[in-house]
Amino acid sequence: MKLLTAQEMRNLEAQAHVGGLGYSQMMRNAAKAVVQAIIADAGLPEPTTEADRRVLILVGPGNNGGDGLAAAARLHDLGYEVTVYIWRRSRSEDWPLDQVSARPIAVIYAQDDPDLATLRILSEQTAIIVDALLGTGSQGPLRGGLPQILAVVGGTVAGRRGRSSAPSMFRRVPSVPTFTHTSDMNLHPVIVAVDLPTGVDSDTGAADPATLLADVTVSFAHAKRGHLSFPGSRYVGKLLVADMGIPEELSSPYPVDVAESLLLAAELPARPADGHKGTFGKVMVVGGSTNYVGAPGLAAEAAYRVGAGLVTLAVAGAIYPMLANTCRESTFVMLPHEMGALGVEAVPLLRENLPHYDAMLLGPGLGSDPHTFDMVRMLLSGQSRPKPSLGFRSIINTELAPCALPPTVIDADGLNALAGQSRWWDLLPVKCVLTPHPGEMARLLDVPTASLRVNRIETAILAATRWQCTVVFKGAYTVIANALGNASVIPFANPLLATAGTGDVLAGTIAGFLGQGLEPYQAACLGAYLHAWSAEQKRRKLGDRGLLASDLLPMLPQAIKHMREAQ
Repeated sequence: MKLLTAQEMRNLEAQAHVGGLGYSQMMRNAAKAVVQAIIADAGLPEPTTEADRRVLILVGPGNNGGDGLAAAARLHDLGYEVTVYIWRRSRSEDWPLDQVSARPIAVIYAQDDPDLATLRILSEQTAIIVDALLGTGSQGPLRGGLPQILAVVGGTVAGRRGRSSAPSMFRRVPSVPTFTHTSDMNLHPVIVAVDLPTGVDSDTGAADPATLLADVTVSFAHAKRGHLSFPGSRYVGKLLVADMGIPEELSSPYPVDVAESLLLAAELPARPADGHKGTFGKVMVVGGSTNYVGAPGLAAEAAYRVGAGLVTLAVAGAIYPMLANTCRESTFVMLPHEMGALGVEAVPLLRENLPHYDAMLLGPGLGSDPHTFDMVRMLLSGQSRPKPSLGFRSIINTELAPCALPPTVIDADGLNALAGQSRWWDLLPVKCVLTPHPGEMARLLDVPTASLRVNRIETAILAATRWQCTVVFKGAYTVIANALGNASVIPFANPLLATAGTGDVLAGTIAGFLGQGLEPYQAACLGAYLHAWSAEQKRRKLGDRGLLASDLLPMLPQAIKHMREAQ
């Protein structure tokens, strides 16, 4: 499934129209999907009383309002008591409105309800409210009376739900919405948004304060970027993406996808019965320091859990005893250090060993010692500059020829070592994955962190194409982008992952797949999806807090098993 901008969706509809699927038929298909959501897909209780069948449809101009009008006609024909409330729409040359006018459906214009008293009464009495005001047409602050209309509806709905003594009909999870219900439909009107809740920007997810919190959003053909971008995603509720008849091949040129389990399952590395540890790849994790002992161990176990055959921890000798006690399956390369911090003295030993490995993970727990940063840059570039001696640290005056590094994941302090270095991206190996969180991305791009919240997808694509590598821009709805400008968005946003160590597990997961021979973009998409899916299963048991990063590790093979069995 693609993740489209508003303009891309308009282009797609225009192509479909030229190909013979008329706009009117697309509108009929969209209306059918909205009705299907209300009657079946959204999980609403079966209407049992006349009050349960009262529907208020808020209608605006353009196709979104047309979808609402067409849905009104369908719902009426199915026995629902429908009222249409039109904010702004031409009274002429409007076949969906003609369909409504041909039926005994009450139609009220906002211009005839100046104090919105009628709207307030309708909002009090209806069981289902359909928001078909703007959809993908929302851009910038709402105006023209819309904030007042939405405020009346939103305030009335909040008041009705607040007055209920029954259990809440809905449980909102802002990131991955779920939908539960009781039979108390009269006290809890359901809000169904057509394409997007009015006030949510289709491209950026920016949301007007007046936006209604939808319980269900019905999108058409493909998801829109605003569905999976904060703060807009908080207003979406349960997202349903309906087929409106547009041929699938028309959307193939668009560069951004929503990561899907069934498609990613095809990328899982083969597991031949006669394989051995060499078959499944060898991964070296370079990381750790006195203050961050656990990070490389988490990454190493994650690589094992997704199928790597051998994982070696290349760490300072000072922390080896602590890791050896917990990482019993790993092998070790003990590196020279000063007080637990790695320096350039470690590079020759790393280069001696790396040709025997299929992938490298560089960064978990390295720390921010300046000499460690020198080590990272020297390992990547082969160049060394003389450094004054500090304590027992020797001076390295030699220059080492660059060596061919295996496919590499650079994470955490590995990224911080690059930031600020002139044209640091020229140091990257040919097959490289960077895994920045927003703070690290800001340092790499040399921009304020706050500026990256506006459009995470475009930021990831810009970074990947500029740096010619694969970028995993971590956070709610993680974005993976490659050097060709393609991107995939992981459809999960989970507060359980906002805890130390989960990024190390993600980096190790990706490195494990790199070691098994996947290309960087495939390894990153597969690793990020399985990592997020594992956290989702934990959230169903734990709620939204209390996860330890190590809790994810045994979930990873379960996630792979689930993905394979779902094919």
